[in-house]
Amino acid sequence: MNRYEIMSSEKLRKLYVPDVYQKNVYDIKYHRLKAAGIRLISFDVDDTIAMMEEAVPPEETVALFRNLKAMGFYLVLMSNNKSLMRADIFSQALHTDYISDAGKPFASGFEGCRNLYYLKYHAHLTPNQMAHIGNNLINDIGGGNAFGTVTCLVRRMGELAKIFHPPFTSETHELRKVLKERGIWYKHHVHDPDDQYYQLGEIPAYRRYI
Repeated sequence: MNRYEIMSSEKLRKLYVPDVYQKNVYDIKYHRLKAAGIRLISFDVDDTIAMMEEAVPPEETVALFRNLKAMGFYLVLMSNNKSLMRADIFSQALHTDYISDAGKPFASGFEGCRNLYYLKYHAHLTPNQMAHIGNNLINDIGGGNAFGTVTCLVRRMGELAKIFHPPFTSETHELRKVLKERGIWYKHHVHDPDDQYYQLGEIPAYRRYI
């Protein structure tokens, strides 16, 4: 028995159900985050805004960050990756602050994002004025939900991570299995694979079946 099987459904729902689920970071409707009062968006890096095997962020990501800044968002890169070189390269390419070795799902990285905002704008943010985007249910969604941010889950971009974290033996797989068995949340619906994605404020279509 894994630790998720002994958790209550209420706690699982509170911690591990994302507010947004999309195929990638480019499909998120950021104007909805803006309308909800979000001022800061933190992004996971590896396989969220760039494939793990990419040494620099793709041009599509560069353009996305430029547009989001024009919308008035303060952006932070927040990764558990400890590489200072990768942090430096991505920070310079995207003209964005970067927190490496962030310790997700623990609160320190999210608190660090809030501190960076204060240093720049001399204004305090509440967690519900922040959003976090990543590809991991435990580190990104669990950490963000526990801190109180709006959470956005996206699909993993690359394939290299599967070598180090096989999908059917990972802790995340065990969590997804429990969520699906209890009818709380799941990525795919066997009858309608297109119904899995939803934006902020939307109810996932698959709930018609559970």
